[in-house]
Amino acid sequence: MWDSSPRKQRGGKLNAKVTDAHVAYLLDRIDENCYLALDEMVDALEPRFEVTVSRQTIKHHIDGRMYTIKKTHCDSNYRNLPENRILCRDFIVDLLAYKSEGKQIFYVDETNFDLWCSRSRDRSLKGLAYSERNFGSFTSENCNKFFRRLLTHIARTTRHDNVRFLARHRKAILQVPPHRTIKAHREEYLKLAADLLVYKAITPYLCYKYSLHPVKFHARRIQVKDMPVGE
Repeated sequence: MWDSSPRKQRGGKLNAKVTDAHVAYLLDRIDENCYLALDEMVDALEPRFEVTVSRQTIKHHIDGRMYTIKKTHCDSNYRNLPENRILCRDFIVDLLAYKSEGKQIFYVDETNFDLWCSRSRDRSLKGLAYSERNFGSFTSENCNKFFRRLLTHIARTTRHDNVRFLARHRKAILQVPPHRTIKAHREEYLKLAADLLVYKAITPYLCYKYSLHPVKFHARRIQVKDMPVGE
């Protein structure tokens, strides 16, 4: 008599020692402290869930949620050199003059001041809208060309989102109401897709928040004062 072993499950999610609840707890801890080390994550799981796992297991699960290690650089405090304080003052004066003329301002690297971190590595979500790697001076002309390429890329991405939106509403789009042309009916859905997607990605509050971020540095720069490290 042949006694075969039970067939193993194919597909689906297998029993795992680290569950979604464990990973969600770790992600909450990372949001509170992005410098959290793997050893600290292991120590955090054990008393709360009575689960003992290796650092490598934690790393695999964190990486699977699109978190990665990024390296930061130490600040060299070039911003507070006497000649740079004068350059920053002149920049702010010119910036305010351009704003008074009603010109639109695009910020590169937020405040254009170096950032400082107390640790060489931390964790952050993966994902870039657009990136390039080039060597050489980053002149105003190069910056303008970069922005044109960036906006072109974002426009393509928006078109892809529009296509997905239209695919979800394909049935309604094909059902043209009586006494209405196909062109007018489909244009309405195109406008609806653009309105929904743009206002979801770019909100007035978000634009207002980013525009205010560098303003808190203006007074100190106009007075030719040092910029404190970490602000």
